[in-house]
Amino acid sequence: MRRIFGLVVSGVFLADVAGQETSSLQPVNPSKSCVEAGLYFDAILQRCASCATIDPQAVLTVSSSSSTATAAARQVEKLGTDQCACQKGLVQCYGGDTCHAAGSAEPPTGNESSGNVTSDSPLLQAFTGTGPFQCQLCPATADGEPMAPTQDRTSCLPCDASTAGFSAKYGDCVCPQGSALEERGSDGEYFAAKRCVKCAQGVLYSPNSDPLPIYDCNPCPDPVRMYRVAQTGQCACRQSDASGAGFIAAGGDCVSPDEFREVDEKFPEASADRVKFRDLVDNRESWWKAGPFGQFLGIELRGDDTMQVLSLDAAGSQDVAVTSAAVKWLYIRCAVGCLRGNSTACQCVSNLCVLMLYEDVATVCKFLSNLHDGRQSRASGEGVEGLPWLYYEPRRPSQILADTSVSWKFVFSQGGGLQSGSTDTLTFWLASYSLEGAWLGWQKLDSQLDLCAALGGTSLQPRSKPSTWRHFGSSVRTECSVPVSRVLECGASPIFYDLFIQNVDGLVPVPVRILNVIRNNGRPNRNFNTEDVNNDVLVRRFTVCDAVSGMESGPDGAGGAYLSGSGYTRFVRWAAHVAVQVRVNPEAGDGKIYVPVLNLAYADKRTDSLSEDDVVPASFTAEYSMDAGGYWTAVIVFLVLSILLILGLAGFRMYMISQRYPSNSLPMGCADPHLFAPRWAIQFLTVFSTCYSVLFWFHFMMSLFWLIMFKAQTVPHLLLPSAMDGGQYEPFDIVMVLVFCFGTLTVVFGLWKQLRVFFFLVDWEKPLEGAPGSSTAMQQRAMPSSGAMDAFGAAMQQQPFNPSAPTSFAAGAAAAAAAA
Repeated sequence: MRRIFGLVVSGVFLADVAGQETSSLQPVNPSKSCVEAGLYFDAILQRCASCATIDPQAVLTVSSSSSTATAAARQVEKLGTDQCACQKGLVQCYGGDTCHAAGSAEPPTGNESSGNVTSDSPLLQAFTGTGPFQCQLCPATADGEPMAPTQDRTSCLPCDASTAGFSAKYGDCVCPQGSALEERGSDGEYFAAKRCVKCAQGVLYSPNSDPLPIYDCNPCPDPVRMYRVAQTGQCACRQSDASGAGFIAAGGDCVSPDEFREVDEKFPEASADRVKFRDLVDNRESWWKAGPFGQFLGIELRGDDTMQVLSLDAAGSQDVAVTSAAVKWLYIRCAVGCLRGNSTACQCVSNLCVLMLYEDVATVCKFLSNLHDGRQSRASGEGVEGLPWLYYEPRRPSQILADTSVSWKFVFSQGGGLQSGSTDTLTFWLASYSLEGAWLGWQKLDSQLDLCAALGGTSLQPRSKPSTWRHFGSSVRTECSVPVSRVLECGASPIFYDLFIQNVDGLVPVPVRILNVIRNNGRPNRNFNTEDVNNDVLVRRFTVCDAVSGMESGPDGAGGAYLSGSGYTRFVRWAAHVAVQVRVNPEAGDGKIYVPVLNLAYADKRTDSLSEDDVVPASFTAEYSMDAGGYWTAVIVFLVLSILLILGLAGFRMYMISQRYPSNSLPMGCADPHLFAPRWAIQFLTVFSTCYSVLFWFHFMMSLFWLIMFKAQTVPHLLLPSAMDGGQYEPFDIVMVLVFCFGTLTVVFGLWKQLRVFFFLVDWEKPLEGAPGSSTAMQQRAMPSSGAMDAFGAAMQQQPFNPSAPTSFAAGAAAAAAAA
């Protein structure tokens, strides 16, 4: 609180200084760091300023040497006025605080400022700090010895005889080698003077034999196995214990040789830190746009971008192994800790297996499987005793996917209607863990699974709110491009999740299907058909981004790479495609659902040649579907009846054509003039028009059924089939294509038939004798020749008159045309 207030006061104080000495302000230069010039960055003035503007005795807390990295200096600038501090040996009193030092006007009285030196030390006087902070000298004792500021720098204490006196170099009392300073008792009150206490061997940091101002004897985290190296202050493993055996360093911890061998002999450390990256998007970005499960709605083209994106033998696929600094640092430590019964260590080694994407040949996962095999299963069936629940085995996938533990009755109306135990919204919870297994608490699911929303992905298509898909029946799909820098930032400290759905009386675990999982050199979770789920591997834990497993050790070794980020990040991995499947239970019939399923497809990318504007693909899908088995049974029955109707109607119409267009040949010497459409064309037209008419109404009734049933329901009785199983949409598309083809052929043959129709007008009336303009030539032109009429009559007399057989007239017309 005092520092926040100090920043506010800083603005007032420095603004006043700026008003008096405007010319002393440094020019704005964003490309350079203030630290390089020995100044601090004033966030209010947005300029570099001298620490002396805060207090004449204030100095910069970091070195202003040219070797200071610009990136580190930028981080220091974020500290505000805390970039500056009083010189060593001075009291530093933040604005508004009451402190004690020399030179103040009013001596302290009573027990003001609890915990500070009071009237027992008349040389100290109280004062209130101004500005961001104020620096004051400590007074000298009655013997003329200087006092030293306390650790919090709010007061002063003398150095007693056990110390080596006051050191102007350090601005504090110093102790001989092997001793540490103390200034407070066990009750928290200050002593009358600072004193030195002897520390046990291997506890105190003492780089040399000179007296130092080191406070308290701070043992290492595991004093039995560790000691503090006096020269560096770092904790190291003891070379030998009471039995004469030493300890081995393992990820900042120390393990006994027996513990190390117990893990390393069966599950060697040398192979445990190998992480494989198989699904690189480099030069294959187009493959990942649709995702491995995609949106298959009918007979759309399915190419390599959807069906082969995760194939181990796909063209262009790569398999790159990295020696992971994080796994190397944590593996032995977490494995041994888990064997000891440390639950956090068991969480840690489980998370390392998640980083391996549950690969069956990964050493970490084999170690974990060995622990699973040797422990008793929990009564609830959720994993084994003493270990996190990662695998659903030995339960069969079909049983897991048909789990009906969710008791809610889901409805489409807002607010869940008036029924008790009903709702219109799905609520999910995430149990979160750090990489090292620390419990991070519960998170209510919002946008954690949607990287487009969580990491600021860009998309040309408008996106729905992150919470939209959790409203029952609201299937959504989002595609975007996410900046690689955001993925790296997210993966620098990966969070591991267990997903749950909120039930009426608690939480129900949600199974996770990772498409990248490898079993027996194959990927069982790449499902192309509904039956493929029988060999699925369903798990519990996952992460959405990871930039630590692809980091190799740097100059500071695995520990430095993992702890301080000094390693080399070779690859980054993220959940490129996420799909949540919510399936309605058709047998319940009252809005009940199966336990949802979370599908993940991870992608990898090299980081050795990244630029600031590089992006990677990502998508999020939420799908509400229902098994349409009963619907397809009704459709098949209806389709069979429609086919029978087509056959019966087409047969009847073909019979009528055979009666109207007999197959009698033309008379001898009479050639077909091809004036009319042939009978085979009329037959084809009849078949096509019959198929078109029946299938059109079949398709129309099916579409009308979906429109009415889907839109009018308040409780889910019928939902669309899963888009991830495009086979259920193909029959709809096939019928639509057939209707279009039959309709096109019907129109084409109908036009051709109409274009082959001719009309013959035969006028038998003779012109009147003596009519104006009558002549023999005109009469001959008005009447057909007797030869043509005789031929027409002869052709007509060869077969009985049949009004339904136009071929008789055609034959007569042909004979008449030949004679003419």
